[in-house]
Amino acid sequence: MKIQFDHVAITTKDVMASIEFYHKSFAGVEVLYEDKTWGLLKVGGVKIALVSPGEHPPHVCYRVGSRSELEEYAAQRNGKIKVHRDKSESFYFKDTSDNAIEIVWYPDDYLK
Repeated sequence: MKIQFDHVAITTKDVMASIEFYHKSFAGVEVLYEDKTWGLLKVGGVKIALVSPGEHPPHVCYRVGSRSELEEYAAQRNGKIKVHRDKSESFYFKDTSDNAIEIVWYPDDYLK
């Protein structure tokens, strides 16, 4: 199974203030999704998820190309797949240093 880097997620106290910060600090910032508790930006060719404490852990995310690959990865790691508000599906697990890793799959109708 092939994976690709998808995004890094960092914790923010205020999603809207963080989005404003990135817009003021860097040219060409694209907002892919935003609400009060979660934001997804494209900055310098890299996606950054802004997560509220308790919603998602800070993490590194890798993308798989199909639902069956997601299911296979989840089965290997006893992961529970969750459907998110943006229609993506994913699960989390931890590395040997307790860092969160997300494996995500985006359906064809995902809002990009």
